[in-house]
Amino acid sequence: MTEKQMEAPTYVTLALLTLGYAVTVVVSLIEPVSLPYDLDRCITQHILKSNTSHTPPHFAEAFCVKKFILHNPNLRVKVNFTTDETDYIQSLFKQVEADAGVDTDKGRFRRQTGGWRRHRREIRSAPYIEWQQYVRAVTRLKRVQSGTNGRSRYDTLAAIHTAAVDEVHFGPSFCPWHRLYLILVETALRVPIPYWDPTIDGAMDDPTQSVVWTNKYFGNGNGPVVVGPFRHYYTPTGPLSRDIGSDGLLFSKENIQRLFRFRFNRDIFEPASLGDQMSTLEGQHNMVHFWIGGHMNEFEYAAYDPVFWNYHAYVDYVWENFRRLQVRRGVNPEMDIVRSWQQDPDSFAVGLQGLRIREGYSGRIAGMVTYESMPKCPECGNSADMFCRRDVCVATSGSYRRNRISFPRRVFNRGSFRNLFRRLRGKRSLISQFNGVKDTSIELTDLAFVPVKVIRNRKEDITNYTSLNTTIETTQVVSQECIRHPETLHNNIIYAESDGLNYKGKYKDFAYVNQSAIIYIGAQKPTNDTSKVFITAYDRCGRICVPNCLVKDSQPPIYKICTGAIRITSQNPVMYVSFPYDSELQQQANTAIPPIEFHCTF
Repeated sequence: MTEKQMEAPTYVTLALLTLGYAVTVVVSLIEPVSLPYDLDRCITQHILKSNTSHTPPHFAEAFCVKKFILHNPNLRVKVNFTTDETDYIQSLFKQVEADAGVDTDKGRFRRQTGGWRRHRREIRSAPYIEWQQYVRAVTRLKRVQSGTNGRSRYDTLAAIHTAAVDEVHFGPSFCPWHRLYLILVETALRVPIPYWDPTIDGAMDDPTQSVVWTNKYFGNGNGPVVVGPFRHYYTPTGPLSRDIGSDGLLFSKENIQRLFRFRFNRDIFEPASLGDQMSTLEGQHNMVHFWIGGHMNEFEYAAYDPVFWNYHAYVDYVWENFRRLQVRRGVNPEMDIVRSWQQDPDSFAVGLQGLRIREGYSGRIAGMVTYESMPKCPECGNSADMFCRRDVCVATSGSYRRNRISFPRRVFNRGSFRNLFRRLRGKRSLISQFNGVKDTSIELTDLAFVPVKVIRNRKEDITNYTSLNTTIETTQVVSQECIRHPETLHNNIIYAESDGLNYKGKYKDFAYVNQSAIIYIGAQKPTNDTSKVFITAYDRCGRICVPNCLVKDSQPPIYKICTGAIRITSQNPVMYVSFPYDSELQQQANTAIPPIEFHCTF
């Protein structure tokens, strides 16, 4: 191991030793298992049977994982609101009632007009003072407590999304519920929520260098947020963090136009037809959550990042433009209400104090907001933070660079690493987010680090690996971002990620892979029960690597195609380590036979 490869791990190892933790090799048996039925069916539908899909396989796979987690009662995050918080939320809806004439007691409209009308514009559009006013309003909510449990008013509003997340995603409630939610938050702020148009950043050569990820707007986009107006925000799972550009993709004008070809809401709402996430508004929305990463990639906690509001204002803007097209096409958007057996529009909107989902379709609610059109050439919002290039407004680059993120200076919350985001200079970079069962954080020494071998096989070498799943190989659609920037197709970066199947937890790492590399992936360490985890590997373009699991007791080792799901037990033999970034233990682990390999044939 080189000196550079050891530089950052040494810091973390010393931090653990300071806390008195012992770093030891652990005995455990790791075996392949079947995927849960719902998850397996979703992946099969969205990847294996969707050769005509515009969605890269990994993005469809990530969609299925999110859906499985949010709809699994054992993996949901529980939220309890105090009486003070409930009273606060109710007071906001009384104000909404005054603004829009909504009777929140009966869930219907009253005959009254007037009240405050919100005018939303792009965050970078002049005058800049409007963005500053919005920031001050968010800061005020973050500082004022809403109840006796210590939550700020901002966190109370964010917790509403946590409570409702499984009932308002992956279905027709998504757009109307989030519209009502934005109105509620905007009422608390008493200033309009400016929208963030990610297509302006997506037009850059490198969107991670956009000015929005600087002190002027959202703050840094990698690791704990330590600069900008939202620096040092704390969440239920630790410091607010992001990981821009490591996954997903931003909205594009091409994909938005794909939505606008349709006539009815049923055509652009989930569930997606043909497994194509790019054909639905929610599916495209998910990709940006993945792209921002960190807390935004955990839907239960996404609203704790202020980016959430600006981004969802944009999603609502896209839907409003679709509704305006409906009017031109002779469709009444107030009556185009989509029903499903899981998400009934006549049901009460979770967390929104008596309003029903159908209210989100109403013209009265829509009329509470006006949108300034997205910036266009040549003016581009009269902003110094955008410029016109080939008739498209493009974001300027910020002076802040992602590699300047420093290590955390202290261990949070009594020595517990609630969220650890490390920038390792050398062999790999690692971003780890891990939340314990029922939203309790666990320490790094409670993780099992599984060695995962990643093998990079060029397509011309595919004949050497006859066991590859040729069905998956035929669906290697790549993201539009990689089509625009072909160099990304050959950057040799492979990501590996674990998602808990019987516990609440996620871990992600990546390595530069020329031929092969070992990546250590964290999972919940088994105690009295086994830990079941789904491991995936993919590249930045959304192409997936094929998992192959070690055949038990095979000599020499034989690997067989598997689902990527494994279980970790407390039985022999040694197949994971407690902490892999100790040099001596890493040398021991590198001689072990990895329980799972991924073959990347692109």
